[in-house]
Amino acid sequence: TNLDICDSEESVVLGFQNSDIGTLTMSSIFVQREAKDLTANIISSGFHCGSVSSLDVAVQRPVAVTCCAEDCTVRIWNFAANSCEVGSTFLGDHPLSVALHPFGYLLGVGFQDKLRFFHVLSDEFRLLREFPTRAAKVLRFSNGGHLIAAAHGKIVSIFA
Repeated sequence: TNLDICDSEESVVLGFQNSDIGTLTMSSIFVQREAKDLTANIISSGFHCGSVSSLDVAVQRPVAVTCCAEDCTVRIWNFAANSCEVGSTFLGDHPLSVALHPFGYLLGVGFQDKLRFFHVLSDEFRLLREFPTRAAKVLRFSNGGHLIAAAHGKIVSIFA
């Protein structure tokens, strides 16, 4: 973890181990009594801390989604702007696979015990639906985006 005080001395810039970059205002540091009560504003949602488990690309937007089972994160990258648009950590749940709708606004994530669908918003993933499909290691949307296939073991489930 690294930190630096801005020239105006009004804010502190923080660099975390997982490559996230955040800021704190000096006033919030003096108001809070304990360090555990401080909340940093994340500017850049860094990178994965392990190998990428799954990757998918949207057809209609310049975005790609990646997941890493080691750090339990799913991130959406804008490859036109070379930045991470949205990142989310699923503590306790290890994402195995991801699929991005061709329009890029719907995301499927396969976990050990369930399959979840999320709306991709500007700053978060909002849970849409959850299915009890176990260990879906491969997810794919159809070309039109109206179907999604989830493969787990020798079974392929199709969701409409």
